[in-house]
Amino acid sequence: MDKQFINFWVDFLTNYMKTQEQMEDMSAWMEQGFKGFDELTELFQKSYGLDRLSESTANHLTMWEQSTKDFERSLTEYLSLMGVVPKQEHLELVEKYEALKEKSASQEETIVHLRQLIEGKQLDQKELHTGFETLIKKQSDDFNRLVETMGDIGAKEEPVKQKPSPGKKKATKTKVTKKASAK
Repeated sequence: MDKQFINFWVDFLTNYMKTQEQMEDMSAWMEQGFKGFDELTELFQKSYGLDRLSESTANHLTMWEQSTKDFERSLTEYLSLMGVVPKQEHLELVEKYEALKEKSASQEETIVHLRQLIEGKQLDQKELHTGFETLIKKQSDDFNRLVETMGDIGAKEEPVKQKPSPGKKKATKTKVTKKASAK
């Protein structure tokens, strides 16, 4: 911080901090580019040595602009030491916060939706697994009945003898008889 800035605040606090009205005047004065409010302008010019220059000199405008920049920079440094954030920076952060809050809510909604989809797929997989087990059990039962039936058929076979052909070996054929049972 520059020396003139500190001198300005010492004089300001000594002379002008008697009421809340002066504080409001100070804010308005800064928003108007350090013009108007004659007492504050005089104090600013005195603190930065601008009161010794004539407004008609070519150097006055350049020094005024430089003094204004120095004052604003020093004010920003001073306020940051006290933990005060400039209004524009605060509003930008609030805007970013709101955007992130909306994004977070959207992501939470997506997560809930995806979890519901996963749970639904798990139910579908359980149903598929149960259906597959039922199919395997049914096919196993059908296969066991087929094997039992084939075993019953094999036990009922009777050999059938054929007349031997000349020059060939004797061959035997099996004849399948049907069981006449009423079930």
